[in-house]
Amino acid sequence: MDPLGAAASVFAIITAAVHSAKVIHKILRDIKDGPNYILELSTKVNDLQGILAQLQNLNQSGNAFDQLKKSMAPCADDLAIFERKLAKIRNIPEGRWANIRRGVRLILREDDFLSMNRKISHYIDILGVQVGIVGT
Repeated sequence: MDPLGAAASVFAIITAAVHSAKVIHKILRDIKDGPNYILELSTKVNDLQGILAQLQNLNQSGNAFDQLKKSMAPCADDLAIFERKLAKIRNIPEGRWANIRRGVRLILREDDFLSMNRKISHYIDILGVQVGIVGT
């Protein structure tokens, strides 16, 4: 693939990841009175959004660009999966967390949120390093 096509491919992956991260963050932010692990996940997704925005603005080329592509593909895939899972929460009528907790538990368990949290933390670490490498 030519360098321009490769850059366009990575930019498309980053753009998709940014979109998913925004949707995920909005859904999590809208859960009022939720447990700490949801608030923590919301904060981490917001941090990841910042890193992805930085990556969108970098001039990507060379070996660092190849590594970025390898890191971004699974991140974008996981974010899309998280987005689909969390989108089901939107169908739950609004109300205090205590009123919707049962509905959320039918859709997602605490372990699902904790797993998302670990993966988001991993991508923050990996892509944060990539920002430093590609940005230099």
